[in-house]
Amino acid sequence: MNAKTSSEADQLKILPLRSLDDFILGSARFQVPDFKDLDKWARRMQSNLLYYQTNYFAVFAVIFLLLCYIDPLRVLMGSTLIVVTLLSCARLATEASGPTVGITVVLAGLCLYYYSSLAYALLSLLVPTQVILVHASLRLRNIKNKLTNNVLPLDKTPMALIIQRFGLQVE
Repeated sequence: MNAKTSSEADQLKILPLRSLDDFILGSARFQVPDFKDLDKWARRMQSNLLYYQTNYFAVFAVIFLLLCYIDPLRVLMGSTLIVVTLLSCARLATEASGPTVGITVVLAGLCLYYYSSLAYALLSLLVPTQVILVHASLRLRNIKNKLTNNVLPLDKTPMALIIQRFGLQVE
């Protein structure tokens, strides 16, 4: 771990878990976004992703663990296949020589044979992500949300780092 990574980890802030009442129950207000004003929709999503990030990580964990509990073998097989495929592709990209066609055929065969496991593993990642994105799109911002996002520097939080990894600017 280099000095820059260590100092970034020291500065990482974890925001508090928001109440269920604020997150999804009584005081929460939801509305379909105006799809004609994409900037406003993007600001709403980013604001909600930052403000409710601890809740979103908890939601992701609960849904993912529930799907793992339902069929752990499929998740394990699919995840293993994904990791092996990604590592093999990375190795093939760095080495021009070798049995490239053979490895590609074997990986393609494994992907086809274990298609249901691969699909279930991807589904176990995509379902909680989709739930989070739908909530962030529909949840109207409240005063605390707007004040927190405008007053506190949220650029050193886990969600801000994820947003930045996708090439977006945290405002």
